[in-house]
Amino acid sequence: MFSYPGQVFVWHNESSNPTQIIINSIDGLFGFFVSTTGDIYVGNEKTFTVQKWVTTTNTLETVTRFDGVIFGIFIALNDVLYCSLLNTHQIVTKSLHNNSFLVEVVAGIGISGSESHQLNKPMGIFVTENFDLYVADSQNHRLQLFHSGDTIGTTIVQASDTNPALSEPKSVVLDANNHIYIQDGNIGSIFRSGSSGFQCIVACTGSSGILSDQLKTPHSIALDVYGNIFVVDMGAMRVQKFSILKNTCGKNKLLS
Repeated sequence: MFSYPGQVFVWHNESSNPTQIIINSIDGLFGFFVSTTGDIYVGNEKTFTVQKWVTTTNTLETVTRFDGVIFGIFIALNDVLYCSLLNTHQIVTKSLHNNSFLVEVVAGIGISGSESHQLNKPMGIFVTENFDLYVADSQNHRLQLFHSGDTIGTTIVQASDTNPALSEPKSVVLDANNHIYIQDGNIGSIFRSGSSGFQCIVACTGSSGILSDQLKTPHSIALDVYGNIFVVDMGAMRVQKFSILKNTCGKNKLLS
């Protein structure tokens, strides 16, 4: 599934053409999340709302409203909505089991900064089954981890830890083995955690572009159950798929 300004398309695995348009012509649509039950939640950068797509009526219903621009959306296993707010530098939550628009701040203090309790334009977010929160802290060029109930973050990786240097990270995901994938928002490099720290595995040339080993202004990444990496490559108007396979020596091999 992939969102394009105003639309959400669905592709079946291995298909090169969309098989369905779920949402069409929604002004301000920016980012979306599909829950484990198949519900689709979308962020609207013009109305500052998160909306849920109701398949029975083919309409959107407002789940909550914020005082700032929404970038990242995540639904945790306890049916709590997490959102990253760019201009208030915070991560906020709301239970999907009540109709109130009231939200709780779980990270950030509303003022940008680089201290452990601050964020600066947070973007992509990921919540684990233990409700630990990972935040792509874009303007601090780092990945922050907030353990459940803790408002003091721990830096997992920052610019000085990677080659090429991590710059303006936009997206973060974890796989079933708890490997962390984080995407550079500048040249698009994707880094993966391992025993030797974070290593670049996609777009490692040090420059952006439209070649098969490059990305251009990527927006977000996602993983499927097979370990494939999907990248929304906005600057190149494409979705790229990368597969990590084991070779005969037991080492990882990347296929694009």
